[in-house]
Amino acid sequence: MLYLNKRGQAKFLVTIMIVIIGFIVVFAVVRMFASKAEGTQLEMQCRASVLARAKSLVNVEVGVVKVNVHVAPLLCFTQEKTIKGNEEEVMERLAELMLRCKWMFADGRYNNVLGGESGDQCFPCYTVKIDSDVDIAAWEFNEFLRTKKKKDKLLWNLLQEPVGMRVLIPKEIKGKHIYQVIYSDFSKGRWYVPVLEGEDKELNGIYLVDPNDMPKTWYRFYQKFFWGEGAYEPCKIWG
Repeated sequence: MLYLNKRGQAKFLVTIMIVIIGFIVVFAVVRMFASKAEGTQLEMQCRASVLARAKSLVNVEVGVVKVNVHVAPLLCFTQEKTIKGNEEEVMERLAELMLRCKWMFADGRYNNVLGGESGDQCFPCYTVKIDSDVDIAAWEFNEFLRTKKKKDKLLWNLLQEPVGMRVLIPKEIKGKHIYQVIYSDFSKGRWYVPVLEGEDKELNGIYLVDPNDMPKTWYRFYQKFFWGEGAYEPCKIWG
């Protein structure tokens, strides 16, 4: 965190503006080349950029206001996946994608990775087509996550380590349908007043959603697996 007098603040903000303008040009070129990556390489690239973005976040105090300035670009891109099999195989694959999405975003350790307005900022890690004739209730998928293991650990515990995560699941997961695995990043906004809003870290989330449903309906109609839901705003898709 930087503490500056008024003259120092003005000089710093001008410098930041110049850096941002140059950064926009560099960012466009970097994203153009980064978008050529595929599969695991794309996921590793995303995680590396998330870590760089979180570690390089600059906090500037202007009076009682704190301003967040992201320096590193986010090099994450939505991937398309097709999965098929029986109900258990489909649930296993969905769980793997949820875990992978969480891993890509540094396992939920950081808030305000995506930036933007205050509230939930969401990034779709995967667009998933279920190419099988299945019908899975939310309670079935929840039970699967809480009873099935991967490397001697329950899938649910893997979703909640090293920090807790909010989880949203549609009440019904249908076959021959498209869903998205989404990472939800909580942000206090580009600027905020710490003395009023506090500095506590909020939970991020992993959501399985139907892209046909509006984000404002998720908290009303989806199955929620977390506490303290009242603190969160409807998800805003990043990009």
